[in-house]
Amino acid sequence: MRIATLSLFAAVLLGGCTSEYAFTDSVSSRARELMPRAEFGDELSTPYVIGTEFTVFVEDRGRDESMVGWTVRVSDPAVIKLRDGEPRWLDSHTLAIDVIAAGVGSADLLLLDAKGEVKGSAAAEVRMPTRVKLFATAITALEDADFAGETPRPQILAGGTASFLVQYIDDDLVLQGSTPLKLVMQPTIVAEMLESPLMDSRDVLQITVGDPGRDTIELWLGERLLDTVDVDVVFPTQVAAIDLIQRKRGVTAEAEGEAEGEWLVVAQAHDEWRRPIYGVGFEWEFPGRAFEQIGDLLFYEHDPDPSKQKRVHAQAAGHAAEVWLQAADAEVYTSNDAAFNCSVAGRPGGPGAPWALALLACVGVGRRRRRR
Repeated sequence: MRIATLSLFAAVLLGGCTSEYAFTDSVSSRARELMPRAEFGDELSTPYVIGTEFTVFVEDRGRDESMVGWTVRVSDPAVIKLRDGEPRWLDSHTLAIDVIAAGVGSADLLLLDAKGEVKGSAAAEVRMPTRVKLFATAITALEDADFAGETPRPQILAGGTASFLVQYIDDDLVLQGSTPLKLVMQPTIVAEMLESPLMDSRDVLQITVGDPGRDTIELWLGERLLDTVDVDVVFPTQVAAIDLIQRKRGVTAEAEGEAEGEWLVVAQAHDEWRRPIYGVGFEWEFPGRAFEQIGDLLFYEHDPDPSKQKRVHAQAAGHAAEVWLQAADAEVYTSNDAAFNCSVAGRPGGPGAPWALALLACVGVGRRRRRR
């Protein structure tokens, strides 16, 4: 029986059996939650942005099948293309196969046993984006439901560098994954695409600006002009205030007094109309510590003892702000710096691991090839 025919009748043939096998992928942010993939549910991160490359995982929920000789096939290879002919073993009960969202449309991923019978399936859709949204990486790392750092028109301090997560949109539908963009810009500005190295595949637009003025970056997907980003480059004198914003992922206000782990403070500059200014380097003061690094992030170890309050001070462009923290120790990073990635990754098994992984996905980025 042909794969195309199998896909049409997969739901009928499988009935409730497909729930015995969990389909997840490397794009899903749920992969950061440090729990068995089978607990995520039978769900892929569809719809995908065209061009994204990712891995599909198929796990035996009951963990009672050997799955020897089993494979994964796609009903429409023009939509989802297999990078390798056969899956590899992630562990004794999980198959992994690398794929590419190659074309616009829908396709089924089919799990076949050694006899060629369909044992599980998952539907995937690929779309072409019509526009993008940008989100400031440092603000996104705070995971604030009220403000995710969306920045339609970035303001960046002259001579500064700022990074923005790229979200792909088809009309009003958010697409998942990353895709190769070509950037076209004026010689007064430098921009490049970076990609998060973790499972949550995200693109990051990093922009370095020169003298004050207005610049434009064109984002091309193949031969299609996807979007245009206007950048306002501002003088240091346009910084009117700075804020220090702190948050610990997943901790309620009631539990903060006893919570342990690692916390984050983001320094954010504003103009006189409270519009964010990015690309600002902040100097930090922390009792008993001297920081050589200038950055917008203070990553600190929370001390549950209320008597261990420390006054933390940050300054930039002639302005200062302070916050009192229950902190045992701290480090300064910039949301543009891969060193932030390395430092967090150094504690994969510690009590702050889920928080660290979330920050890695938002802020830690690996460099792609330069696209001009």
